[in-house]
Amino acid sequence: GTMWPDGSDNVSYEGETRALPEIWSTYPKLAEANKAWADAVAALLPAAGSGLDQLRDKIGAVGEGCKGCHDEFRSKDE
Repeated sequence: GTMWPDGSDNVSYEGETRALPEIWSTYPKLAEANKAWADAVAALLPAAGSGLDQLRDKIGAVGEGCKGCHDEFRSKDE
């Protein structure tokens, strides 16, 4: 689909990406992880400009959203 056009897979970019092959074959699971991240970012936006304490309450969820994809769809190898 539009998210993964031909030639965008990790085989085409060998050595240039740490994305695991599962990212191309388990799209619904990836979409759920992306939605969790997007929801966390949306919840963070109203707190922006309100001070550090308000951001601290929300920023952890953004990091967890990032971690959700990185843990499952990114190689640990560097």
